[in-house]
Amino acid sequence: EMWFCADKQQDNTTAYLFDTDVIGVTLENGKMKLYADDKVLLSMGNKTYTDGKWHHLAINVLRNGNAIVYIDGETVGQMASTNVPALQTSYMYLGVHRVMDDMQNKLKGQIDEVRVWNATLNAKVLRDRMSSRLQGNEPGLVAYYPFEEEQLDANMQIVTEASALDMVTKRHKATGYSNNVHTIACTDEAPALKP
Repeated sequence: EMWFCADKQQDNTTAYLFDTDVIGVTLENGKMKLYADDKVLLSMGNKTYTDGKWHHLAINVLRNGNAIVYIDGETVGQMASTNVPALQTSYMYLGVHRVMDDMQNKLKGQIDEVRVWNATLNAKVLRDRMSSRLQGNEPGLVAYYPFEEEQLDANMQIVTEASALDMVTKRHKATGYSNNVHTIACTDEAPALKP
């Protein structure tokens, strides 16, 4: 699951919210699509998400049932889970599609609060948690990239600083790309960070 804020893409090109070697989500002319092995598995209707507003995306795959896609806590599509490959990959690219060493179809926008679960979360749990910051020790949470962490400054005040650290393992770091240069930025604008 993740939060994203997408602006209109240059020349209405396809932008990637996330991409792995097996599965990904794109915004094509602002409309969301789930794909696997370069085939569209599910189109999420005619609503466009390149509106400069924050949206929450969650994909819940019940291995003995359906795969359900939620946007902003509402079901926008579902299919048999047998059509969705397992997310067994050594990498996940956020906001970009990797072709060899070239980063393509970059998202014009922001991504925040990326969470990967090895758990089944029903719609109520997703809605209840989507606007909350996690601790990183929730059962079934295998990766959590809030892209910032709160720390105390020299004056003992809480400050939010950019961080690419996975808050579950405290070992793995995300790497961002911009014009093939590694970058990471943070924002406190995502709804999960609002009081």
